[in-house]
Amino acid sequence: MNISELESWKITAIILGIIAIVIFTVQRSSYMFLDPVFELCIFYIPTMMSVVVYFYLRKKLVVSTIPT
Repeated sequence: MNISELESWKITAIILGIIAIVIFTVQRSSYMFLDPVFELCIFYIPTMMSVVVYFYLRKKLVVSTIPT
């Protein structure tokens, strides 16, 4: 794994996080246009998974670059 792959996961997590926050805010404040289960499956679970993958890969990269 290289740095560019880690950066792409970081960007993915940020973009999905922003989208999830916007959807959550709109759904709760003004107009509910999505089913909550659909919202969970399409926005929140992928966001959580991308964050988990990013932190896992970041930890793996840091551990692999430590000199022995």
